[in-house]
Amino acid sequence: MFEQTIHIDLTLPRSWNQCTTEQLETIAACILKHTATADRYHPYDWQNVKAELFFLLTEVEIIRAETAEDDPDDTTYLCRLTKKESRPISGGSSTHPRRSVLRMPFFRHGSKLPEFSLRPWQVQYWIDTQLKWLDDEKSTLLLFPYKQLIFTRHFTWHWPFLKKTCHAPAELLQDISWQQYRHLQDYMSMYIDQQNALIKLTCRRHTSEQAAELQSALKSTRDEFLKVLFTPATPFSAGDGSAVAKSIAKSIARQVSRISEVQWQVILLWWSGMMHYLKDHFPRCFKSTPTKKNPKHPPNPFELYTSIVATIQDKSHIDEDKINSQTYTIVLEHLERIAKENEEIEKTNRKHK
Repeated sequence: MFEQTIHIDLTLPRSWNQCTTEQLETIAACILKHTATADRYHPYDWQNVKAELFFLLTEVEIIRAETAEDDPDDTTYLCRLTKKESRPISGGSSTHPRRSVLRMPFFRHGSKLPEFSLRPWQVQYWIDTQLKWLDDEKSTLLLFPYKQLIFTRHFTWHWPFLKKTCHAPAELLQDISWQQYRHLQDYMSMYIDQQNALIKLTCRRHTSEQAAELQSALKSTRDEFLKVLFTPATPFSAGDGSAVAKSIAKSIARQVSRISEVQWQVILLWWSGMMHYLKDHFPRCFKSTPTKKNPKHPPNPFELYTSIVATIQDKSHIDEDKINSQTYTIVLEHLERIAKENEEIEKTNRKHK
């Protein structure tokens, strides 16, 4: 029998954008699980979520917990890697170029599977240092993880077989028009309102029929958002025929409806990151401005949309169709500039009063 000291590398992503799609889904699934199991006696605890994520992302399995007989608070976790990536001390470097690497020694006895011990303070230290980006508001997910939807369908004898690809938006939504962006914003706003209403229903213990109706509406709003988000790689032409166009639209809707709840949570994380990014770059556009009629609340999306189009038409002399077809960032730049000019005019007027 002999003992050989070897190193293992526990790799962790250093930001949202360095996570693989699988890791993002792991994070989303873990959050969903803890949210679903939370109740009055077991409240949602973000620290527990991060602790579980540490083991999931490093792919470390806890075999058993050992507690010292003389000290009940002295606990040691006997662990092993679920993937075989151990290497001898004399071996070459195996660090991942985009991940934080935690090296730690452990002992392997003979031909047994590699096992090592972890103390709670070690886990907490790595969570605080290597997973701190989970608590950083400036660290957001900006890279859309799902690139495309591909579907095929058989049609009539005129079009026996057709394959269509729906692409996800480009990085930072650069290929999204102002009209698409407004649809996305409105559907997401509607989704959040419906979700909040569902939470209130659950807390008040209303009938299951009411909750089921709201859940159905929530799913429908989600699918409408995704249908706007995933656009066909090649637009439909007049030669496709109305029957084909309708069948394609149905196929897109069917594929979108198959997106799982975990995948939807990943998309929500991405959308939240996008909103943080846009708020930082266009702060005046995302500033909540009360109206004279309702000083406590900003206008609803339709009123805001109408006001924005009217403002751009007045300042830039561009008709509504051209505004809707513009890239959304160009419109936001216009709005940001107009808002800045208005602020400067207001400051000047206050000085002369």
